[in-house]
Amino acid sequence: MSNRVTKDILNRQIEWLNTITGGTYCLGYAYGGVRIEAEAGGRDVSPRGSKREISTMLGVMIRTVLDLQQRENFRAGTVPARGRTV
Repeated sequence: MSNRVTKDILNRQIEWLNTITGGTYCLGYAYGGVRIEAEAGGRDVSPRGSKREISTMLGVMIRTVLDLQQRENFRAGTVPARGRTV
């Protein structure tokens, strides 16, 4: 199994980020690098980097959004805290 980050992997991460945020994030490729863009390329979200660097950034963004959503659900009383039973 390869540890190579492919465009397909990045595209799946972008799709997942858009799904959980309702956003319009996309990837911009130029000069041998890639970056995260919003609003169909109208706004840069990340600096240009390698596919691996951008994959890491997307992973952090996804985990952060999911964590914030979980905290909001917990505050609203819809999800029990970790290790806690209702």
